[in-house]
Amino acid sequence: MLRSETLVQVSAHSRSRAGYSLFEVMIVLSILTIVVAIAAAGFRPPSDELKLNRQVAHLVLLVGDARLKAIRSKRLVHIEVVDCANEHVELIFFPDGTASSAEFCLAEGEQREILVLRPLTGQISTVLNDE
Repeated sequence: MLRSETLVQVSAHSRSRAGYSLFEVMIVLSILTIVVAIAAAGFRPPSDELKLNRQVAHLVLLVGDARLKAIRSKRLVHIEVVDCANEHVELIFFPDGTASSAEFCLAEGEQREILVLRPLTGQISTVLNDE
């Protein structure tokens, strides 16, 4: 008889601790919220500004490669860029590392960026807009 009373007491004690506290639930929910927020940011399509920044970065790499190719091969190197107005802009790089001067625009959606090819350095730089 003593044995059955002990079992009843143990099961009653374990039943009172069978759930989670409010604090534990709140911690788990906060962690899940952070994980979902990080994951949701990855599902959004890139903004026009980000796409334009990628275009500019790609063009800067392309210009650097063309300048280097002109210096190494000791020949003129030409690059053609299509600007905002769908006009073809030719960028020319000389064997001494200089380039033809050019100003053109890149666009993505509503975002626009004016770029300048500096003749002495043969590098691309951006023009600040006063809008």
